[in-house]
Amino acid sequence: MKALSDFVWLELKPQQNFKDDQENQILKIIESASEFAFFVLKKDRAMRIIVRAPANEKTLFWTIQGLTVTEVRFPDFENMVTRYLVLKNKGSLVPLLDPAKLAKSNVYQKMWNREDDSIMACFVCRSTEKCRSEINSKIASLEAFQDSHKGRLPSKKKAELAAARKKQDVNYSYYNCCIVFGMEYTGSRQDRIAIKESLNKIDNMIGIVSSNRFKDRISRKRAKFSYEDKTFLQKMAELFHPVKTINPMTFVPEKLRSKSMVLTANELAYFISFPQEHDIRTINFEMGPNPTFVHGKTEEIVNTDLDIQKSDEEPSEKNDMQD
Repeated sequence: MKALSDFVWLELKPQQNFKDDQENQILKIIESASEFAFFVLKKDRAMRIIVRAPANEKTLFWTIQGLTVTEVRFPDFENMVTRYLVLKNKGSLVPLLDPAKLAKSNVYQKMWNREDDSIMACFVCRSTEKCRSEINSKIASLEAFQDSHKGRLPSKKKAELAAARKKQDVNYSYYNCCIVFGMEYTGSRQDRIAIKESLNKIDNMIGIVSSNRFKDRISRKRAKFSYEDKTFLQKMAELFHPVKTINPMTFVPEKLRSKSMVLTANELAYFISFPQEHDIRTINFEMGPNPTFVHGKTEEIVNTDLDIQKSDEEPSEKNDMQD
């Protein structure tokens, strides 16, 4: 278990001339970091990007041109109602998106255009060898079953095999992720009506951020942020309790479970891409040293996700990192 001193908190402030429209610069971080947590916070009509990084890897975030990086105190996550995403039917091998294609969820515009203060948090741990071993074992098991049944597979197992093969690639790195959406609420923790209303808003926000592209492959579960270390009894109770407790200060998703959100770099980048030019012009970010624009509530550019098409002249991103 890691201690608070193992981490630093960084605020990433896009400068006015920051651009990330034609590529996905977060991939440079994803492919080099061992683990990190990425937070998008909308509060009081301002948007902030906060990162919790291992102290020995913090300089990775200074490599992105057009971002001003400053060390900050950790944010306040009190009075938050939260949900986290899990994959359905023990389907950690199922791709959420085409693993070979770059796409962005346009999360900044979608959060900005909501009235409520909210967050998206993504806790990331690179687990390439562990995940690759599980994928290979799953494929071998299904192929053995197929051979023993004269080349036939039930439709469910056939779908599992096709998904695992699509997720399998020697050039991919894999990341065990915990993606959390949260919303502030007014009232006490016992105010069930306020909590229920907030949960309904979170469910709606999750659907909007994902554009319902993979709603049949994910489900949502209750979570709560807590700054206290869990006792042994609390850990045991969590096995049977529907609410997962997450300490945002130190939590790292190291354990691989049957419903873990195992993502490739491109799938992970879908959720945590940097802002694009339109975002910089229309959203009130905590800006870098260059002067900012005047912002107000904006209309969505599009109602779907943004797919990034690279030109033939552009060298393709290749992931050479290994766990």
